[in-house]
Amino acid sequence: MASNYRIYLFGNVRVEKDGQAVDNFDSRKALAMLGYLIRQPQPVSRSQLAGLFWGEKSEARGRRNLSRELSQLSSRLPDAFQADYHTVQFHPSPAYWVDAVAFETLARQGGRFTWPHSADDLADLTPDAAPAEEESVQPDQLAEAVELYQGDFMAGYYLDDCPEFESWLLSQQEGWRRQVVEVLETLVAYHAVHAADDKAESFARRWLEVEPWQEEAHRYLMVLLARSGKRAAALAQYDICQRVLEEELGAEPEEETTALVQRIQAGEIKKQGSRSLESLTTAPSPATPPPAAPSRPTLKIRAPSPATPLVNRTDELKQVAAFFRQPDYRLLTLVGPGGIGKTRLALEAAWQVKETEGNDPVEFAHGVYFIPLDSLSSVDFLVSTLADALGFSFYSGSDPAAQLLNYLREKAMLLVLDNLEHLLSTPAAGPNAADLIDQILTDAPQVKILTVSRERLNLLDEQLLPVYGLAL
Repeated sequence: MASNYRIYLFGNVRVEKDGQAVDNFDSRKALAMLGYLIRQPQPVSRSQLAGLFWGEKSEARGRRNLSRELSQLSSRLPDAFQADYHTVQFHPSPAYWVDAVAFETLARQGGRFTWPHSADDLADLTPDAAPAEEESVQPDQLAEAVELYQGDFMAGYYLDDCPEFESWLLSQQEGWRRQVVEVLETLVAYHAVHAADDKAESFARRWLEVEPWQEEAHRYLMVLLARSGKRAAALAQYDICQRVLEEELGAEPEEETTALVQRIQAGEIKKQGSRSLESLTTAPSPATPPPAAPSRPTLKIRAPSPATPLVNRTDELKQVAAFFRQPDYRLLTLVGPGGIGKTRLALEAAWQVKETEGNDPVEFAHGVYFIPLDSLSSVDFLVSTLADALGFSFYSGSDPAAQLLNYLREKAMLLVLDNLEHLLSTPAAGPNAADLIDQILTDAPQVKILTVSRERLNLLDEQLLPVYGLAL
């Protein structure tokens, strides 16, 4: 059976073969060349590639280096290239999938929605004021495209001795950001016009993850919050906008933004009645059978498989399962001395979520993540460790913790944080691990956290499950 390859260029560059990472590339230049060739619509001359990646060498030396790298790429990615003595082209078989190519296809098929033209238009929108004729928009395809964008194109893939490649990469990153923003603006406008404000708000926040300094995105979010009856949150968003502009650009908000916040303060933006997209379509007649329920997506679980069976922990497992089923319980700490099996119990609990997936399970639509923390020497590395485990890539110019919180805001997932105790002491500057967990619980209402620690976290909403040694 032929293998299937997936190439990810958004965020951290990586290649998978049949679901397993292909990580034996001999140099960063090999993957850099792969990304470059994927983006070229025509064959590229070998001389051009040699100059791009080995410009400081003679042409003969550069071409030899190129031949070596291409040979290694071809051995790991068979049938992905067409090459002759003069040119090279990425020309894969259907077995290859590339996130950037998939994004372009989905974005093109998803269409564009160009009204309202601004946040001010949205602020003045009434339920009966939507345009009579809508452009053809497929919001699900656009949302799928956005989900593929996990960070800047080839994020951090700079090569010190390749200035021309770096210039090309910066241009690509800016171009992709523009495309993503166009898709996000379409999704915000489309859902806002249809009074699906929760979806519009989610995409506005995603827009701000990509461009935290973009005032139009801040304005859209302020309007959406205000017309959802969240006036205080809308005013707080203005404060965030002010701070980001000062920190990133040394600028003040535009007149449009200050005028909008004044309208919100004056109560001029009225709360909208809640309508869904479904309410704007014709309801089926009573004789029409209801549509079949959508199939449940497979639960993602990122945790090592237990190597041995769990013995004599049935009661504790039942208590953890009961915690998962309680919507008001968000934080559970397995607390006890070291070496008595807390980690093994947490692993078993995580995998039992997977095993009960088809039998009225707890909903963790975005997955279960087991994140060991024993190797962290400082709480300073906690945010980046969580981001790596979740597959989230930071972008430059904004506080990493704020980016992570924005990413988690709309997620429904379980985080299992193992060996937390050494990160609970307060550092000389900044928050400790308990402070970050408290902020996640505040900002991400659908996230639950199971911690494994020798000490309690001493948070208000913390539930404790003491774990004792087994009787001999």
